[in-house]
Amino acid sequence: AQGFGIHPQGTHIDLPVHLGEGFCRYTALPHGIQLHHYRYCLKHRLEVCGHNDPERGMYILNINLSDRLLHKEIGNQEQSLSRGGNCGAMLYSPGINSRGASVPDLLFEVVFFSIPIGVFEEFGTSFSTPAELSKPPFFRYTELAPSLINDFLPQLSPAANGNYFLRQGKIMQFLGEALEQLCLQCIPDVLSLMKLRDFET
Repeated sequence: AQGFGIHPQGTHIDLPVHLGEGFCRYTALPHGIQLHHYRYCLKHRLEVCGHNDPERGMYILNINLSDRLLHKEIGNQEQSLSRGGNCGAMLYSPGINSRGASVPDLLFEVVFFSIPIGVFEEFGTSFSTPAELSKPPFFRYTELAPSLINDFLPQLSPAANGNYFLRQGKIMQFLGEALEQLCLQCIPDVLSLMKLRDFET
């Protein structure tokens, strides 16, 4: 943010007019989980490179809320997150490198959940076990049903429900259901062996 001359206002950042319009909003959730909500329209193309440092010990859940496909480069592979009613979602393990670009004058909206590995180790899930967590980097892709997304979208506003605890509970419920769907529909593979699905625009 400082590199672009952006000054955070608490948990909210407004994009300067010389870059475009939009915002980034941060929400702290129980057990060290973090939610980042981005909604923006840029004046210039912006390429974003990400590295999920293994030492941070975080899984990243990336969900596309835009009305168009988002294209990601994962390692030396490409993956598209779907658009419209069914929202594409990807779960990254620690150690994943990603690259993407924002096209000028188009509205984009995405959310990222950062989930500590310790959450899976402490509470357990049907898709992650200690043995699986020690495997080489991988990611999983699925499409979330419109009904699930429609219940989640109102919770992205801090004023949702007028009740801090109710909002957090609904966000955590959404996260749990999204992770469950990733479990039911996707099988993890070592990144170098993974065959990725192609999506048409």
